[in-house]
Amino acid sequence: VRPFLPHWLAQPKLVQKRIKENLIPIRDVPGIHPKLLKKLQMNGIESFFPVQAEVIPAVLQSASNGYLMGQGGYRPKDICVSAPTGSGKTLSFVIPIVQVLLDRVVCQVRALVVLPTKELAQQVSKVFNIYTDGTGLKVVLITGQKSFAKEQEMLVQKKVTGYCSLADIIVATPGRLADHISKTPGFSLAQLRFLIVDEADRMIDDMHQNWLNQVVKAAFQAENEAGSNTLFQRTKPGPVTAASCCYPQIPLQKLLFSATLTQDPEKLQQLGLFQPRLFTSVYSEKKTLRDGTETKQDCEEKYTLPEGLSVWLFLLVQAFGGITVAEFSSRLPPNERQRTMKEFEQGKIQLLISTDATARGIDIKGVNCVINYDTPQFIRTYIHRVGRTARAGKAGLAFSMVLRIQERRFLRMLKDAGIPDIKQHLVKGKLLKPLVQQYEEALSKLERTVKVERAQKRV
Repeated sequence: VRPFLPHWLAQPKLVQKRIKENLIPIRDVPGIHPKLLKKLQMNGIESFFPVQAEVIPAVLQSASNGYLMGQGGYRPKDICVSAPTGSGKTLSFVIPIVQVLLDRVVCQVRALVVLPTKELAQQVSKVFNIYTDGTGLKVVLITGQKSFAKEQEMLVQKKVTGYCSLADIIVATPGRLADHISKTPGFSLAQLRFLIVDEADRMIDDMHQNWLNQVVKAAFQAENEAGSNTLFQRTKPGPVTAASCCYPQIPLQKLLFSATLTQDPEKLQQLGLFQPRLFTSVYSEKKTLRDGTETKQDCEEKYTLPEGLSVWLFLLVQAFGGITVAEFSSRLPPNERQRTMKEFEQGKIQLLISTDATARGIDIKGVNCVINYDTPQFIRTYIHRVGRTARAGKAGLAFSMVLRIQERRFLRMLKDAGIPDIKQHLVKGKLLKPLVQQYEEALSKLERTVKVERAQKRV
């Protein structure tokens, strides 16, 4: 049975996969403001990656009529981007958002970027700060790294006439954002124009936090409820009527970015997308045969990995030393994979760092422990992975490294599957201190190894 996909998923806008071969000079991409072109050059960027060259004009075009929804009910389409890590997704939304907001007069929250972790939020905030420097636009980061009261002071200011916003662009983690929506007086999203969901797949999986519903409710809150009095109002999207066209309305446009964007329409439906457009680098390519004819090479992979990706965790552990380690992945030839597996079974290799290539069906004798370095998103993946140990009635251990933001969902997934309570193991910092110097030396070795590997590929 072939699944039925909505037209936008089945017929996406295809983006070139090969970054280095398809760089586009920044001045060849239409519509970018001279100020931003200058800033890009000052930061050493002379060319755009394919994703950037496609998505930046699309976002700018969707805002070509300014903030307001014109009469007739015009509403911009939401945009989804599925492209590998390192393909330039952050700049794809930073540049157009900063450009659209350049001419703003009153400071209001017009753009909101939501990311799953503090580290990612910090990273995105830094990029926004680079391109808003000298523009008058204000970027505020709310992740819980500062006290709640301090963040409130950064977001709103109380004056005699009422509350006023101190942020044009907010970069936030979902939990902290939800806290400010419910607890910060004067914090308003009634003028929100862009909602950017980065790392969208992880955010969809963590939708139980209900942060999206709170954002949408706050964005469509009546102006008199929000405590401000402006000319412009906004109602929830629906059929176009004479009443809905009688005043200008600010559209709320969603921009989704992910390296592993789900193809599950049911999951995507949770985001309430409006006539979405999909830009993707996941597709089958034409291959020229020896006789000169072209054939379509089916790409069964669901996602695209960055060009030149190596199993770096393996290299890092190898550099750290003290244990015999090997990698097992599809990038190795079959004979090498067979030899590696044989040596692992014989005990010559103590630690095997693998992709999910070994997670299904492969019976490896004597595996004492399985470590999930990244948290499995689905229970079936977890079952297959941990099933490599404790086979044929023998005992075994399975550890899963879980980020704080992933913990609740991970435990709920196990509970729903009927798996009994698992123990939590906290590693104390003082136990790791003696290893810090050795780890830093291993990181330096890894850096040198990667540089050599990249140089060899260029040659």
